[in-house]
Amino acid sequence: MENIDDGPSSLADQVSGVYFGWAKLNMDEILKVVVGIGWKWDSCTTRRLIQPLQIGKSNKSVFDKHFQVLLVGFIRGLRDKAKKLINIELVEEDKLIACKALDLPIFVQSYQELSVLKIIAPGK
Repeated sequence: MENIDDGPSSLADQVSGVYFGWAKLNMDEILKVVVGIGWKWDSCTTRRLIQPLQIGKSNKSVFDKHFQVLLVGFIRGLRDKAKKLINIELVEEDKLIACKALDLPIFVQSYQELSVLKIIAPGK
C-alpha cells in the first residue's frame, strides 16, 4: 500500500529516501516498518508518495487503515537522482538493515515511547 500525501504534512519538503521505525496500528499492536518516501509528478501536480512496509514476521503491507508512524532512522537516499519515484523500490537489504537496527537498545526505547501514545482518530 502506498499513500499519496496531498495535504498538510509534518514532513519537510526535502525529505525523501528510505527510513525505518515503528508503526502503531491500534492500541496494542506496534510493528517494525521500513518506509520509502518519494515524489509523484503528474502533468500539473507534485505529491509526496509514502510507502510503508511491515518487516519481520510477514514482510507485507498491512496499512489499509489510519496508523501512526515514528521514523527513527535513515537507511539511504532514493536511487533516482531526481528524487522522484512513482514506484518506490524497497529492497531486501533495506528490510534487513531496518530489522537489525530496531533491535538495538536505543531504538527499543523509541518503541517503548510509542507504546504509550494514544491513537487519535482523524478529525478529532
